[in-house]
Amino acid sequence: MEIFFITIGTNFFFSYYFGMDKNINSNNWHSIANPEEGAAFLGLEISKEMMRLDDAPLLFFVSGGSCLTVLPKIESNDFGKVTVAVLDERFDQTNENNNFSQLEKMSWSDEFLKKGGTFISTKILGGDTQQKLADRFRSGIEKWINENNGGRMIALFGMGSDGHTAGIFPFPENQKQFFSLFDGDDIVASYDAKEKNQFPKRITATNALFKKLEIAFVYAYGEEKRKALLEFVIGEKKTNELPLMFLKNVKKVNIVTDAKIIL
Repeated sequence: MEIFFITIGTNFFFSYYFGMDKNINSNNWHSIANPEEGAAFLGLEISKEMMRLDDAPLLFFVSGGSCLTVLPKIESNDFGKVTVAVLDERFDQTNENNNFSQLEKMSWSDEFLKKGGTFISTKILGGDTQQKLADRFRSGIEKWINENNGGRMIALFGMGSDGHTAGIFPFPENQKQFFSLFDGDDIVASYDAKEKNQFPKRITATNALFKKLEIAFVYAYGEEKRKALLEFVIGEKKTNELPLMFLKNVKKVNIVTDAKIIL
């Protein structure tokens, strides 16, 4: 397989001539120009996973930001076997900017609860420190795993133009620190991203959890993200340079994007 691309200055873009769906390096790539249509497509795919007839409980992790637009497209008459958690959290004591609070405010979340679904909450409580919240998040995930033998885990990832995903930002300047934080045995990391993001106090799932996922769905729209997506497909970047590369460890990856390719 060969991937051809065109560059103008530092901007990469793709052309696509062979239909909407392609399998690229074991990843399913769906090129859908309209982001709302892309969200609807992903919502349907995730709904199918939630309605599988194997009777197994499901833990569904979701990123914040634009990924939340996918949730209203997820439909089921019964969410009784589904638990939802965020993939990462911003430690904001006002609960205005943290991801779970944004999720909780959605009307979809009300319907999800009414239909039997449950949450692993990362809402900040009085007296919480960043580490206390990280410990509670970790404990919630571990409790679900221990109580649901044979349960499945899937996740919906977003991606930034720098290739960050979940709450994991690139550390090209410090590979040792990156691996210490995100590529050890702990399924949750708590750290200060400093100037890497406007919300620097972060709690995030790590590669140890990503390896447990059955499917990773990726929702990535915008010209500014295309270079990072191409680098992911080519697969030559290190994870501390392009954290999205961690998803190479997931059994199945479904990418929905407006970026196009030539095969």
